[in-house]
Amino acid sequence: MIDAKEVLRREYARVVDRLGEVDPVLNPELYLELIRIVENLYAVSGMQAEDFNKRMTEQMAEEIIAEVKAEPIPEVEEPEEANPVADEPEKANAFTKEEVRAALAESRKNGVNVTELLKGMGYDNFTAVPAAKYGEVMDKLGQS
Repeated sequence: MIDAKEVLRREYARVVDRLGEVDPVLNPELYLELIRIVENLYAVSGMQAEDFNKRMTEQMAEEIIAEVKAEPIPEVEEPEEANPVADEPEKANAFTKEEVRAALAESRKNGVNVTELLKGMGYDNFTAVPAAKYGEVMDKLGQS
């Protein structure tokens, strides 16, 4: 004689196993269909959908917690030396537009071809120079 509860239990186990193999992001239609089948199996066995949702949520939470605990958290090593590139913005921001403009004017009076200096940096004129590059301009002028 076939035991209906045993058949339901086996079918439930089979569908739940399959549900664990399906990625809901890659195959949402199949995933939702499997959820509906499990809900229907529970409904046939007399369990309410609310109980099913609660059990599924608890089961998924336990599985997620187990996965998180199983994966070690990688350690992040701090760099031993300061990164010179990271220090550059502080240096660049140390000069104001007025300071750099005044230094360029003073250098021009002293015979420096300011236009060529800026073109060598890739800028047509001082207004094209971003504030982040003011420190580099001052370096070129020897006033850093």
